[in-house]
Amino acid sequence: MKEKVKHTLSTPSGDKLWKGDKIFIVLMIAIPMLHFALFTLYVNFDSFIMAFQDVDYTAEVNTLKWVGLDNFKKFFTEWGENDLWMRAVINSFGYLPVTVCVMLPLSIFAGYFLYRKIPLSGLYKILFFLPSIISIVVLAIVFRNMFDASIGPINWILENIFKMSKDDIPNWLVDEKYAMWILYLYAIWAGIGYNVVLLFGAMTRVPTEVIESGRLDGVGIFREMFQIFVPIIWPTVSTMIIFGVTTIFTQYIHPMVLTSGNGKTYTIAYLIISKVNQGRLYYSAALGIMLIVIALPMIEFTKWLTGKIYDTVET
Repeated sequence: MKEKVKHTLSTPSGDKLWKGDKIFIVLMIAIPMLHFALFTLYVNFDSFIMAFQDVDYTAEVNTLKWVGLDNFKKFFTEWGENDLWMRAVINSFGYLPVTVCVMLPLSIFAGYFLYRKIPLSGLYKILFFLPSIISIVVLAIVFRNMFDASIGPINWILENIFKMSKDDIPNWLVDEKYAMWILYLYAIWAGIGYNVVLLFGAMTRVPTEVIESGRLDGVGIFREMFQIFVPIIWPTVSTMIIFGVTTIFTQYIHPMVLTSGNGKTYTIAYLIISKVNQGRLYYSAALGIMLIVIALPMIEFTKWLTGKIYDTVET
């Protein structure tokens, strides 16, 4: 008669330590699961319910009531009453060409020439990444002071070197003609360093055999950049493109810190945050749902489209 052997996990300290290990593993799994359940599932589910509710101020005691689609109807009413939301949509979508068509190519060029080890490349890496490690509030204040009418170096240069009159120098962060362009410029200035470091790191993983083979075949700098490096590091590039699309729906720090919405520099996310600060939580929840409905298909389409440009290259 064959005996059945039961295999158990053994430890030097015996079964008691093994049970302790199981408890430790369960706790380590429970902590992130609890965090996910509380701050992701519950928050998003509660936000979804809030979108169809509102406070009944007519009752003796303020109570919640079910209002159906009223919060969504308020948005379309606001859309028709003024150009606030239309301007926010235009400003927000303006970040897409800025991040994808301007900042990303500049980052690729900078990362490539750093990879080629131009003189002082180590110093340039520090300078590029410096804005990314400084607090965004401090960085925004420094940038805002550059365009300050009284202490800013930009106005001083225009006044003392180009001999422009003070009356002819615009208030950069308030004037509607310039304010939003200043925010786009800040997006490039503050974000290019982070991109450069990521792209440079991706380029360092390109096999040297491929690069040497291309150079033996007479491949020049630009062909090497666009026909060797870009296809190989395309997963990193495509991720940055997707982040550029998400910026349309998430950018609120720039107008909040730099202009406080002056000069009609509000974005979609900034207006939603403003509604939250006004106490219109249930209306803001409805706006968030509408934003998700629009943003998710755009992001998925971008992900699909970037995946069709280059196949993933194994290195």
